[in-house]
Amino acid sequence: METLLALLLLANAAFNVIVWSRFWKRVSADRRARDSDGRPTRFLTVHAVLT
Repeated sequence: METLLALLLLANAAFNVIVWSRFWKRVSADRRARDSDGRPTRFLTVHAVLT
């Protein structure tokens, strides 16, 4: 049972790394992420907290 739970946690960790890293890449490349001066906007800040 403990081995099964350990494998489940590892699978969940791998899933999170794959999904959230792709999400962050898309959000940071979005035109709404930075203002005209290059400073982070609220859009980027909110999504950084979510990530």
